[in-house]
Amino acid sequence: MSLMPDLTKVSAEVSSEGVPMLRPMALEFPDDPATAHLDTQYLLGDALLVAPVFSADGEVRFYVPEGTWTGLLDDRTITGPRWVTETHGFDSLPVLVRPGSVLPIGAQGDGPEYDYADGVSLHLFAPRELRDQSVRIPALGGGTGGTFDVTRDGASVTVTRADSGGGSWFVVLPAGVRVASSSGAVMVDQAGDAAGTGSRLRATAATVTITLAFPSAPAL
Repeated sequence: MSLMPDLTKVSAEVSSEGVPMLRPMALEFPDDPATAHLDTQYLLGDALLVAPVFSADGEVRFYVPEGTWTGLLDDRTITGPRWVTETHGFDSLPVLVRPGSVLPIGAQGDGPEYDYADGVSLHLFAPRELRDQSVRIPALGGGTGGTFDVTRDGASVTVTRADSGGGSWFVVLPAGVRVASSSGAVMVDQAGDAAGTGSRLRATAATVTITLAFPSAPAL
């Protein structure tokens, strides 16, 4: 249920933009000829690649477009373009997050009805490929619960809450990416914890600016 902020946002786009929740790969990647005939995987919204398992032995083969995609369930990374073959149990399947995405994760996981913007965590995926974007968090009863504008300038990422709503919110970095400096936020969890997630920062102002440090990586 922690995905409700994103799922509700994507469902609202069905009427506001005329795009389906479950999107064929070719819709989001029209310039990649490998996506033209894919019919056993799809995008949930514009950020989540889902490859259902159709075989009894759990084997699934799927295509990953260009970029470094991150497993939503296990934080692993896969760099495309390439085909991938995996074996999954009955309680798992490939779900990958598109590089450069900002995925809003809700603060509650025990039910679908809660204030999605209160305590929301904005997870940054493959921040080297982060594109400027506006993340709208719908309110439970309709309308907008929160809006966050995300921009990147080199290694610096700025997140601004554009609405006047209250409540806490967080920014979460991927594993392996550390905070060189920050303003408008305090560190809650340090990078490299047992869960494999990156640093988590709690916003203390309407605008949070984070300078990222990529180990053993060229400058952006």
